[in-house]
Amino acid sequence: MKKRQRLKERIFYLFILFVILFSSFIVFADTETSLNVPNAPPYLVKEIPSQSWSENESLIDAFDLDEYFEDPEGVQLTYYNSSINDIYVSIDPITNMVSFFPRAGYSGQKNVTFYASDSQYDTLSNIVTLSVGLDRDPPKWYFPGIDKTVVYQNDMVTFLTNWTDDRGLQEFIFSINQGAGWANYSAISFSGIQNISSSRIQIMAPALNVVYWKYYAFDTSGNMNVTDTQNFTVASQALPPEGGGGGGGGGNEGDSGSISDLFGKINVLQVRKVEDFQLSFYELKVSLKQGTSKTRVLKITNTGLEEIFINISSPKLKDFVVFSSTNFSILPGKNKEITIDFYAPERTIPGQYFGYINVQSNKINKSIPTVLDIQGIDLEFDISLNMSEEYKLIKPGKEARVNITLTNLKDLRDVNASLYYAIKDYTGKVYNFSEEEISFFSSLFLERSLQVPEIAQEGPYLFYARAADDKNIAIDSVEFEVGTRFNFSSFIKIGSIILLIIIFAILLAVFMVKYKRDKKKERLLELYILLNKLKELIKQNKEEDALELFIKIKEMYREPIPKEVFNDKERLKKEISELYNYFSKEKKETENKTEDKKMVSSEPNSMQNNQVKLAQDKYIAYIKDCRKKGFADDYIRKSLLDKGWPEQEINNAFNTLNNKIISKKEDLLKKEVKNKAKK
Repeated sequence: MKKRQRLKERIFYLFILFVILFSSFIVFADTETSLNVPNAPPYLVKEIPSQSWSENESLIDAFDLDEYFEDPEGVQLTYYNSSINDIYVSIDPITNMVSFFPRAGYSGQKNVTFYASDSQYDTLSNIVTLSVGLDRDPPKWYFPGIDKTVVYQNDMVTFLTNWTDDRGLQEFIFSINQGAGWANYSAISFSGIQNISSSRIQIMAPALNVVYWKYYAFDTSGNMNVTDTQNFTVASQALPPEGGGGGGGGGNEGDSGSISDLFGKINVLQVRKVEDFQLSFYELKVSLKQGTSKTRVLKITNTGLEEIFINISSPKLKDFVVFSSTNFSILPGKNKEITIDFYAPERTIPGQYFGYINVQSNKINKSIPTVLDIQGIDLEFDISLNMSEEYKLIKPGKEARVNITLTNLKDLRDVNASLYYAIKDYTGKVYNFSEEEISFFSSLFLERSLQVPEIAQEGPYLFYARAADDKNIAIDSVEFEVGTRFNFSSFIKIGSIILLIIIFAILLAVFMVKYKRDKKKERLLELYILLNKLKELIKQNKEEDALELFIKIKEMYREPIPKEVFNDKERLKKEISELYNYFSKEKKETENKTEDKKMVSSEPNSMQNNQVKLAQDKYIAYIKDCRKKGFADDYIRKSLLDKGWPEQEINNAFNTLNNKIISKKEDLLKKEVKNKAKK
């Protein structure tokens, strides 16, 4: 009984417990509940850096507090700072930018703490040190170097240097000297207490030249430091074969000393006759701005006897050049046009870039020297070059002259810049250069010249100019050619001078001949008179006077009389007589020659008359022929005058012909009258 009683009690208690649990479940299921999550405070994302600036200067908008604090719930934060003396801290309530205004003349250090509040909780920043006029330590540099062990001309090289500063780095400037003076590039910003300065530059110095470079760095306090001057030597390498569009080519060449090599060269020449091609241009210069592109069309013509397979590449300018096709074939006598797109990325450093476009078949390799002038996209001033035609082709040793125009593109202001100009070839080699400082307000026009060295080979060259200040680099170049050409005007000038000299020499020779003949006649006449006088003196037995006159005559002939002749009177008389006979004979010969000349001169007169008659007959025949063709007399006369024939002779020919026609008409008229009379 007791066991049964206990069992019933247990069942009852279990039922009561079940009812209570079931009721509780129903009550809690129908009752709304809410979770009360506590608000989280703002937190500091990263430490605020210490600030440093010069004495008697304010630091405006040094940093934005929103970049250093965040709220988990995204609540808009408000900021304030701990109070400090001598430096007023301003927090813009809208932008949350922080500015610092030190007391005039204050120099020293202060610490400040910033607070971020979400209206329930406040969060502190790190302690920020404010240094006014106390930072005297410049940035420090470590491990300067380049990214290549061997550097060739036209290679792109990256220059690197590590920097540290106890306050904060601000910017760096790269400077390089490739043989034409130091060139400073625009300042580039970098920050933090540790960073790396990096610049990528194309090497334009020729082989075996030494390139010098260095970096300048500035910290937030304006302190500056510069690395030691670093350098490397440009390595020499085999340049691509010359002869762009028209000639030049590959082929294996060996030692010319052996017979086999000689036959090898002959075979190469034979192969070139079978396989060859031509290009549409010899060199290429393209001007671009950052972020722009230009297209050129290259025409390749197969001038050989076989199908050729072409490969096009430009390893030096691969970052700037895109070809429409790089591998293709061309049948004999056919051609193919390839578009070349030149593109300058926006981050390209302004300057001049050199390279080659290589066009290669199985056995021939031709290259096109290519130059890219890349300008900045947002320049404050511009430079342009203009070269007159007379300097487009000059000889080695002469001066190349250009007109340089600098123009202010934006707000008119005083521009102080460095002007560098040079003569370069299409490989980037500098032959001559100059540098000067310039200043202008709106525009500036200059005329500058450089001498082409005597050693310069014939071919295309560039006159390059660069104007640069702290923020802008403007460049331009113009092409010209070094060589020789036939100068017609110079030839005419020189030929005219030579012709005048020849004519003068001929006239002088004629004058001298005539002068000598006249002098000879005069001399003979004088001697003849003296001989007659001598003869009279001999007849009159005036021996002394005759002897004196005889000596004078002999001196005129430059024949001195021997002393023994003076002692022999008979011999003296004999010589006087012989001299008289000689000059009498010479006078007769001269007279005979004069008569002969007169006779000869009379003969040309008759010949001249015959020539005049022949010319007149020629004119008459020409006039008759033109009249038969229906031309008017005025046209015939003008035609004869245009031929350079004498007007007087033309008139005589017309008169003679007209008289003949009139007389013929008169004869016909007389005959007709006689015939009528007979009838």
